[in-house]
Amino acid sequence: MQIPAKYIFVHLLRGSRHLNSNSFVHWGCWLGCTFGVTVIAYIIASSIPIFDSLVSLIGALLGTVLCFQPYGCMWLYDNWGKGKGASQFWLPMVGFSVFVIIVGTFLTIAGTYGSVVGVLNSYKESGGVGAFSCADNSNST
Repeated sequence: MQIPAKYIFVHLLRGSRHLNSNSFVHWGCWLGCTFGVTVIAYIIASSIPIFDSLVSLIGALLGTVLCFQPYGCMWLYDNWGKGKGASQFWLPMVGFSVFVIIVGTFLTIAGTYGSVVGVLNSYKESGGVGAFSCADNSNST
């Protein structure tokens, strides 16, 4: 939620002295932007019955690809040219980096499958009710 709030904040205060100052306008605008984005996100999350499943799907598709696998790839990129003679730890680190990439690929595939199944199950449980409908989205039984 920080990124959209920061985007709005910078565009509102661009060209003014309040953008980089420690003033009441600066802090009021920043708190207003973060509060406003939080309220909008809460309304969207509350009105979409399967939102948690969609967040899981996005995390499964992008989480390991952006946060887990790059470390293995970066280590291999930085150290592949050094070869075996560089250190006694070179070969085990190559193995660990490849392991991280393989495990990340498995987590992406398995997590995506599980999330898609979760989305389908949530949609079936809600009876195919869409977002912003007049149906009861409170999940109360």
